[in-house]
Amino acid sequence: MIFVDDGAEKLVLDGEFDIAIPFSVSREADGEPKITVFPSQKAIADEFLRRYGASGELFSPEAVAWAKKQFEPYFNKIGFAPADDGDAHFLNFRITDPHSELILPATRELDGSEDYENLTGYDFAALNHFGHICFGCVVDDKIVSAATTNYSFMLAEEEPDTRTIEIGVETAEKYRGNGYGLSCTAALACFLIDKGYTVLYECGSDNEASIALAKKLGGIQSGKNFCVVGHRISD
Repeated sequence: MIFVDDGAEKLVLDGEFDIAIPFSVSREADGEPKITVFPSQKAIADEFLRRYGASGELFSPEAVAWAKKQFEPYFNKIGFAPADDGDAHFLNFRITDPHSELILPATRELDGSEDYENLTGYDFAALNHFGHICFGCVVDDKIVSAATTNYSFMLAEEEPDTRTIEIGVETAEKYRGNGYGLSCTAALACFLIDKGYTVLYECGSDNEASIALAKKLGGIQSGKNFCVVGHRISD
Protein backbone atom coordinates (compact mmCIF):
# COMPACT_ATOMS: atom_id res chain seq x y z
CA MET A 1 0.00 0.00 0.00
CA ILE A 2 1.30 3.43 -0.93
CA PHE A 3 0.78 6.49 1.28
CA VAL A 4 1.48 9.96 -0.08
CA ASP A 5 2.99 12.35 2.48
CA ASP A 6 2.08 15.85 1.27
CA GLY A 7 2.89 17.59 4.54
CA ALA A 8 6.45 16.33 4.89
CA GLU A 9 7.43 17.32 1.36
CA LYS A 10 5.99 20.80 1.81
CA LEU A 11 7.98 21.33 5.01
CA VAL A 12 11.19 20.21 3.32
CA LEU A 13 10.63 22.49 0.32
CA ASP A 14 9.77 25.38 2.65
CA GLY A 15 13.18 24.96 4.31
CA GLU A 16 11.82 23.70 7.63
CA PHE A 17 13.91 20.50 7.68
CA ASP A 18 17.55 19.77 6.90
CA ILE A 19 16.79 16.07 6.53
CA ALA A 20 14.43 14.73 3.86
CA ILE A 21 12.96 11.22 3.73
CA PRO A 22 11.03 11.15 0.45
CA PHE A 23 10.61 7.36 0.40
CA SER A 24 10.32 4.64 3.02
CA VAL A 25 9.24 1.02 3.04
CA SER A 26 8.16 -0.96 6.09
CA ARG A 27 6.49 -4.25 6.83
CA GLU A 28 5.27 -5.59 10.16
CA ALA A 29 5.88 -9.31 10.66
CA ASP A 30 4.06 -11.05 7.80
CA GLY A 31 1.79 -8.11 7.05
CA GLU A 32 1.43 -6.06 3.91
CA PRO A 33 4.25 -3.65 3.02
CA LYS A 34 3.67 0.05 3.55
CA ILE A 35 5.36 2.57 1.27
CA THR A 36 5.38 6.28 2.15
CA VAL A 37 6.47 8.72 -0.55
CA PHE A 38 6.50 12.43 -1.34
CA PRO A 39 3.68 13.24 -3.81
CA SER A 40 6.01 14.52 -6.52
CA GLN A 41 7.86 11.19 -6.48
CA LYS A 42 4.95 8.74 -6.43
CA ALA A 43 5.86 7.37 -9.85
CA ILE A 44 9.04 5.94 -8.31
CA ALA A 45 6.98 4.15 -5.65
CA ASP A 46 4.73 2.68 -8.33
CA GLU A 47 7.72 1.44 -10.33
CA PHE A 48 9.38 0.06 -7.19
CA LEU A 49 6.33 -2.05 -6.43
CA ARG A 50 6.13 -3.22 -10.02
CA ARG A 51 9.78 -4.30 -10.02
CA TYR A 52 10.10 -5.87 -6.59
CA GLY A 53 6.64 -6.32 -5.08
CA ALA A 54 5.52 -9.47 -6.88
CA SER A 55 8.78 -11.29 -6.15
CA GLY A 56 8.77 -10.36 -2.48
CA GLU A 57 12.20 -8.75 -2.83
CA LEU A 58 11.30 -5.33 -1.43
CA PHE A 59 14.15 -5.43 1.08
CA SER A 60 16.79 -7.08 -1.08
CA PRO A 61 20.10 -5.20 -1.58
CA GLU A 62 19.15 -4.72 -5.22
CA ALA A 63 15.79 -3.15 -4.36
CA VAL A 64 17.27 -0.84 -1.73
CA ALA A 65 20.08 0.27 -4.05
CA TRP A 66 17.64 0.84 -6.94
CA ALA A 67 15.34 2.99 -4.80
CA LYS A 68 18.16 5.15 -3.48
CA LYS A 69 19.54 5.68 -7.00
CA GLN A 70 16.16 6.95 -8.25
CA PHE A 71 16.07 9.80 -5.76
CA GLU A 72 19.45 11.29 -6.58
CA PRO A 73 17.99 13.70 -9.21
CA TYR A 74 15.32 14.83 -6.74
CA PHE A 75 17.88 15.54 -4.04
CA ASN A 76 20.04 17.46 -6.50
CA LYS A 77 17.05 19.53 -7.55
CA ILE A 78 16.13 20.61 -4.00
CA GLY A 79 19.68 21.17 -2.75
CA PHE A 80 20.14 17.94 -0.80
CA ALA A 81 22.72 15.17 -0.94
CA PRO A 82 21.83 11.50 -0.44
CA ALA A 83 22.99 9.98 2.84
CA ASP A 84 25.83 7.50 2.48
CA ASP A 85 24.32 4.75 4.66
CA GLY A 86 24.92 1.64 2.57
CA ASP A 87 22.36 -0.64 1.01
CA ALA A 88 21.21 -2.59 4.08
CA HIS A 89 17.67 -2.51 5.37
CA PHE A 90 16.79 -2.42 9.05
CA LEU A 91 15.22 -4.95 11.39
CA ASN A 92 12.84 -4.03 14.21
CA PHE A 93 12.73 -5.99 17.44
CA ARG A 94 9.92 -5.57 19.97
CA ILE A 95 11.30 -5.60 23.51
CA THR A 96 8.83 -6.52 26.25
CA ASP A 97 11.05 -8.00 28.98
CA PRO A 98 14.48 -6.32 28.84
CA HIS A 99 16.00 -8.29 31.75
CA SER A 100 16.90 -5.64 34.34
CA GLU A 101 19.67 -7.88 35.69
CA LEU A 102 21.69 -6.90 32.61
CA ILE A 103 21.99 -3.30 33.84
CA LEU A 104 25.50 -2.61 35.11
CA PRO A 105 26.33 -0.26 38.02
CA ALA A 106 28.13 2.04 35.55
CA THR A 107 24.83 2.82 33.79
CA ARG A 108 22.94 6.03 34.51
CA GLU A 109 20.55 8.49 32.89
CA LEU A 110 22.30 11.33 31.04
CA ASP A 111 21.11 14.85 30.23
CA GLY A 112 24.24 16.49 28.84
CA SER A 113 25.19 18.38 31.98
CA GLU A 114 27.63 15.68 33.12
CA ASP A 115 31.33 16.47 33.22
CA TYR A 116 32.48 13.33 31.43
CA GLU A 117 34.46 12.80 28.24
CA ASN A 118 31.99 11.59 25.64
CA LEU A 119 33.33 8.79 23.42
CA THR A 120 30.04 8.30 21.56
CA GLY A 121 28.65 10.30 18.67
CA TYR A 122 25.63 11.48 20.64
CA ASP A 123 25.11 15.09 21.72
CA PHE A 124 23.35 14.50 25.03
CA ALA A 125 22.61 18.17 25.73
CA ALA A 126 20.89 18.54 22.36
CA LEU A 127 19.02 15.27 22.75
CA ASN A 128 17.84 16.31 26.19
CA HIS A 129 16.76 19.72 24.88
CA PHE A 130 14.53 18.06 22.27
CA GLY A 131 13.02 15.66 24.77
CA HIS A 132 14.97 12.47 24.19
CA ILE A 133 15.83 10.05 26.99
CA CYS A 134 19.43 8.79 27.20
CA PHE A 135 21.13 6.17 29.35
CA GLY A 136 24.90 5.74 29.26
CA CYS A 137 27.71 3.71 30.79
CA VAL A 138 30.44 5.76 32.46
CA VAL A 139 33.85 4.11 32.81
CA ASP A 140 36.86 6.03 34.16
CA ASP A 141 34.94 9.31 33.77
CA LYS A 142 34.22 8.53 30.11
CA ILE A 143 30.84 7.90 28.50
CA VAL A 144 31.73 4.76 26.58
CA SER A 145 28.26 3.65 25.49
CA ALA A 146 24.78 5.13 25.32
CA ALA A 147 21.24 4.23 24.32
CA THR A 148 18.74 6.92 23.32
CA THR A 149 15.19 7.28 22.11
CA ASN A 150 14.95 7.90 18.36
CA TYR A 151 11.74 9.87 18.91
CA SER A 152 11.24 12.67 21.38
CA PHE A 153 9.82 11.29 24.63
CA MET A 154 8.55 14.78 25.38
CA LEU A 155 6.45 14.77 22.19
CA ALA A 156 5.31 11.21 22.84
CA GLU A 157 4.01 12.26 26.25
CA GLU A 158 1.97 14.99 24.54
CA GLU A 159 0.51 12.55 22.00
CA PRO A 160 -1.49 9.89 23.86
CA ASP A 161 -1.88 7.81 20.69
CA THR A 162 1.92 7.48 20.34
CA ARG A 163 2.70 4.57 22.63
CA THR A 164 5.57 3.04 20.67
CA ILE A 165 9.10 4.44 20.90
CA GLU A 166 12.10 3.30 18.90
CA ILE A 167 15.53 3.23 20.53
CA GLY A 168 19.12 2.81 19.38
CA VAL A 169 22.54 2.31 20.97
CA GLU A 170 26.18 3.16 20.26
CA THR A 171 29.35 1.92 21.99
CA ALA A 172 32.88 3.26 21.47
CA GLU A 173 34.84 0.64 19.54
CA LYS A 174 37.50 0.09 22.23
CA TYR A 175 34.81 -0.74 24.82
CA ARG A 176 32.69 -3.18 22.82
CA GLY A 177 32.19 -6.71 24.05
CA ASN A 178 31.88 -5.75 27.72
CA GLY A 179 28.09 -5.60 27.99
CA TYR A 180 27.94 -1.81 28.10
CA GLY A 181 25.62 -1.43 25.11
CA LEU A 182 23.42 -4.22 26.44
CA SER A 183 23.27 -2.49 29.84
CA CYS A 184 22.35 0.93 28.41
CA THR A 185 19.67 -0.52 26.17
CA ALA A 186 18.18 -2.58 28.99
CA ALA A 187 18.08 0.49 31.26
CA LEU A 188 16.37 2.65 28.64
CA ALA A 189 13.90 -0.09 27.71
CA CYS A 190 13.00 -0.66 31.39
CA PHE A 191 12.44 3.09 31.85
CA LEU A 192 10.09 3.30 28.84
CA ILE A 193 8.18 0.12 29.63
CA ASP A 194 7.62 1.35 33.18
CA LYS A 195 6.04 4.44 31.60
CA GLY A 196 3.64 2.28 29.58
CA TYR A 197 5.40 2.41 26.20
CA THR A 198 6.08 -0.30 23.66
CA VAL A 199 9.80 -0.40 22.83
CA LEU A 200 11.23 -1.11 19.39
CA TYR A 201 14.94 -1.65 18.83
CA GLU A 202 16.19 -1.02 15.28
CA CYS A 203 19.43 -2.27 13.79
CA GLY A 204 20.98 -2.88 10.39
CA SER A 205 20.20 -6.24 8.81
CA ASP A 206 23.93 -6.84 8.35
CA ASN A 207 24.90 -5.80 11.91
CA GLU A 208 25.30 -9.20 13.57
CA ALA A 209 26.46 -7.75 16.91
CA SER A 210 23.43 -5.47 17.16
CA ILE A 211 21.05 -8.28 16.23
CA ALA A 212 22.64 -10.44 18.93
CA LEU A 213 22.16 -7.60 21.45
CA ALA A 214 18.46 -7.37 20.60
CA LYS A 215 18.02 -11.11 21.09
CA LYS A 216 19.87 -11.04 24.44
CA LEU A 217 17.34 -8.44 25.55
CA GLY A 218 14.57 -10.87 24.68
CA GLY A 219 13.62 -8.91 21.57
CA ILE A 220 11.29 -10.54 19.05
CA GLN A 221 11.67 -9.46 15.43
CA SER A 222 8.51 -7.57 14.53
CA GLY A 223 9.26 -6.03 11.16
CA LYS A 224 11.74 -4.50 8.77
CA ASN A 225 12.18 -1.20 6.96
CA PHE A 226 14.41 1.05 4.93
CA CYS A 227 14.35 4.75 4.08
CA VAL A 228 15.85 6.97 1.41
CA VAL A 229 17.45 9.85 3.30
CA GLY A 230 18.94 13.13 2.12
CA HIS A 231 20.70 15.97 3.95
CA ARG A 232 20.53 19.63 3.01
CA ILE A 233 23.76 20.92 1.47
CA SER A 234 25.17 23.87 3.42
CA ASP A 235 25.55 27.15 1.55
